[in-house]
Amino acid sequence: MPGDPLWPHQLDDLGDVRPLGLWCQGDIELLGCGGVAIVGSRDAT
Repeated sequence: MPGDPLWPHQLDDLGDVRPLGLWCQGDIELLGCGGVAIVGSRDAT
């Protein structure tokens, strides 16, 4: 939840549309690791 020490501060950049909470299953230490994004179009022409 926002304000929690484990809350990903990057989500605060979303402002009013940030999630109210996150649920995690597994090793929560991995949340602090770097991430990868794959961005593209589903239906490229």
